[in-house]
Parts: sequence; structure tokens; C-alpha cells
Amino acid sequence: MTKIAVILPVCRKDRPLLFDAAVKSILQQTVDVDLYICKDGALTDRLDNLCLEHPKDRVKIIQSQQNKGLPTILNKGIKIALDQGYDFIALTDHFIGIYNYPISDTIQYRDDAFTTILGAELHSGAMENGELWHVLAVGLPKDFARANAPA
Repeated sequence: MTKIAVILPVCRKDRPLLFDAAVKSILQQTVDVDLYICKDGALTDRLDNLCLEHPKDRVKIIQSQQNKGLPTILNKGIKIALDQGYDFIALTDHFIGIYNYPISDTIQYRDDAFTTILGAELHSGAMENGELWHVLAVGLPKDFARANAPA
């Protein structure tokens, strides 16, 4: 049976409503996944409480005592997924100018028993409510062309 881990970083500046919606969406998928919430430093009380509201058999908390940045906490989550025997990961980030159009490079984690899938969250601009609309693109080449999406 395929084991799937979802690694979800969270930091103090994240919005509780959106974080909670993301967690609930992940846990309601038709395929069972284990969710690793990677806490990067101290969170707001509301975010901390939301991390603890979900079933402990499906949600694991990874804590960094101080904010060390997204790459550090994600690498910690990836290492745990590797050590726990998951079959693959897809790691994505917002593919926009303010983040320098990142494709998360996970190739270093590949071996004969574990693979990674490159991906990004592609943006087209803000919706009427001001939120950024994006679509998850998985299976991208490492040299995927930059869009004109500055923010």
C-alpha cells in the first residue's frame, strides 16, 4: 500500500482561517494521508490551538522553537517522511516574483526507493475578494519558465 505524507508548514503570520481550511481539506481527501504540520517558531495562540484540534493518529506536529525559515522546517519534515518509509513527496511553493519564482528542488532526496515530484503553485493574480488565486501544478521540469506574476 502506498504511504502518502503531506508536509504543511505554518508560521506566525499565517491566517488561521486559511490554515484550518487547508488542514480540513487535506484530511477529507478520499485517499488517506498522514499530515505533518511543521511549526516554524512560535505561533499565535489561535494557530497553536488549531494545530491541536485534529486527530492525533493522522496529524503529527513538528516543532521548531524559533523561526528558522521555510527551507529549514520543510527539510525537517522531508527527513521525517524519508525515515518513516513514505513512497514519494511533492513539495510546492508560490511561483511568484516576490519569492523569486521557486521550484522547490527536492532531487537530492531521490534514491532507488523514494522519489520526489517537482511542483509549484501557479498564480494568475488576485480575485475580486483580494485573495490570490492559484492552481497546484505537479510534475514540472526544474527549468519551468517564469510567469509574469510579481506578487
